[in-house]
Amino acid sequence: MRSFSLELSTGRWLVDYCNNDGNYGVCYRQPTIWIRPDKCSEEHLDTCIHETLHATFPAMTEAEVHRAAGDVANVLWELGWRMKKPAKSR
Repeated sequence: MRSFSLELSTGRWLVDYCNNDGNYGVCYRQPTIWIRPDKCSEEHLDTCIHETLHATFPAMTEAEVHRAAGDVANVLWELGWRMKKPAKSR
């Protein structure tokens, strides 16, 4: 998976992939969100939402972020969101 940058209300953030010492994702107060690449599509969705919430709303508690990310991920999953598999290089 390749890294990318995106503009959030709190500024430009880099999203990158690494194993994060066992964490599913990490968002520091610096503009980088780290996502673990080996999770299934549903866990990946939840993790991306979770870490984006941390980046966008740094005052939210971990419990609030966890609950909100789970709710949003569940709605998107029920609507049919699925992660595309990256194209294999030839």
